[in-house]
Amino acid sequence: MLKHHFKYPASGTIDIELVGAGGTGSHVFAALCDMAMTLPKVNNFHLNVRVWDGDTVSESNLGRQRFYPCDVGRNKAEVLVHRANAFLGVNFVAAPEPLSVKYGRLGTEYAPRIVIGCVDSAAARRIIADTSIGSNAYWLDCGNQQHTGQVILGQPRFPHWKDAYGRLPTVMELFPALRDESLREDDGPSCSVAEAIARQDLFINRAVATAAGELLWALLRHGEISYHGRFINTRQGTSTKLKIDPQEWKRFGFKGPRKPPTRKPKKT
Repeated sequence: MLKHHFKYPASGTIDIELVGAGGTGSHVFAALCDMAMTLPKVNNFHLNVRVWDGDTVSESNLGRQRFYPCDVGRNKAEVLVHRANAFLGVNFVAAPEPLSVKYGRLGTEYAPRIVIGCVDSAAARRIIADTSIGSNAYWLDCGNQQHTGQVILGQPRFPHWKDAYGRLPTVMELFPALRDESLREDDGPSCSVAEAIARQDLFINRAVATAAGELLWALLRHGEISYHGRFINTRQGTSTKLKIDPQEWKRFGFKGPRKPPTRKPKKT
């Protein structure tokens, strides 16, 4: 089993793009706030966070998402960012619109950045895939159904680049069906709290966000991870790690480059 090592940027700043501020995204945002307050004290690194979401808070969001009755009718990204900036003294940025391919690649090519996707459709994941490809980038995908969820950290790459052994495959590479544009999806909004809970249990989003936060914390705080994903089932109370292991990736149908041959030392 391999381990993955994070290369800290010389600038001392890590850019994070959070795409989606709803069920899972609002809880992931809370984890980012905790890290933004802690990392400068333990690693001397700072987080720049931008939140993308074009939706407004509705009554059906209350309880499962980190919003309150006074937030109803306001943009989700703006609510979360304004609250964090006011109470924590950070300088996060809100993008009150859905992420679109018109923005091209996110962030800069030379600074390690992390794109966190908290979206509920394959179409939205395809947009993230088309905007997060670049050097030194990570894509942390968070997804869930009613009582199951997954977190997968991957390293997108340019198609013409030579692949490296041990590169972390993205969710699109482990689940290539997400590229199928004919895939039927049901990502319509819920009309009531009862309907929302029927589609997604109350704590599944928090469980996925916690798993994402733990993985991201290990990467940024300790600079090393031995797994790059988690599969969660809150009804059964189980959590399974996705190891950094090319043999395990083959079970998903992903075949990366072969391990370079070990060179034997020359006889003297």
